[in-house]
Amino acid sequence: MHGVKVDRLHHLLSDLEYGYLLVAEFSPDVLDIREQFPILPQSAVQSIAHALNTRYPVYPGTKVPFVMTTDFLLTIKQPDGSTRLAARTLKYTESLKPGKGLERTQEKFEIERAYWERSSSGWEVPTS
Repeated sequence: MHGVKVDRLHHLLSDLEYGYLLVAEFSPDVLDIREQFPILPQSAVQSIAHALNTRYPVYPGTKVPFVMTTDFLLTIKQPDGSTRLAARTLKYTESLKPGKGLERTQEKFEIERAYWERSSSGWEVPTS
């Protein structure tokens, strides 16, 4: 989808991401929208996973680690005129039910949360 606020194509992987992009596009406080934002350096993220005693994600059927991403990294204008970064990860509620890989999803969420916490950015999984 071509952005209105940010004049470029946005690459979205689901209708959920499309809906969230629309919310961000029309929020007066959102100044910049980056989607599928890579969590780098990979070595730092792997260290976080190791510290959490969690397997770092790899491409299925291989031992090749992949670059983790956060669905959206927003630049948000604060009331005092300063800006802050806000990382947002989206998941359909259906995929957060037991028996649907929930434990692994939670592990990956924890890696993401720890990464963004270290970078002083707010990280959330928005819910409705």
